Amino acid sequence: MATGATDGSLTVWEVSSGAARHVLAHDDTVIKCAWLAPAVAPDAAPALKSLAAGKLAAACADGNVYVWDARDGKLLQSFSGHAGMVLDLHVRCAADGIRLFTGGDDGCVRMFIFGSP
Repeated sequence: MATGATDGSLTVWEVSSGAARHVLAHDDTVIKCAWLAPAVAPDAAPALKSLAAGKLAAACADGNVYVWDARDGKLLQSFSGHAGMVLDLHVRCAADGIRLFTGGDDGCVRMFIFGSP
């Protein structure tokens, strides 16, 4: 489980114990977060499943989207392109990688591709 906060923290929780596994820092409010793995179909290629496993995306008020490895707390990639806050985030799987669709308060919808299998 993961939660975002107005202090810029994205906390990855250990559900069984209720303890925080990682607290991932951002410069601004975390508005929405989404796990990448549920976007991958059960019959998807093993490389795509591996790419998504344990990955978490965060849409932030600083106009950026960040992809983290929730298993070790490392930032893997960041995406910019909005002139304002990123208000929404949806994850979809495609043959060329995992697509992150975002909507911002700048009135724009953007698509970013994370990795490739």
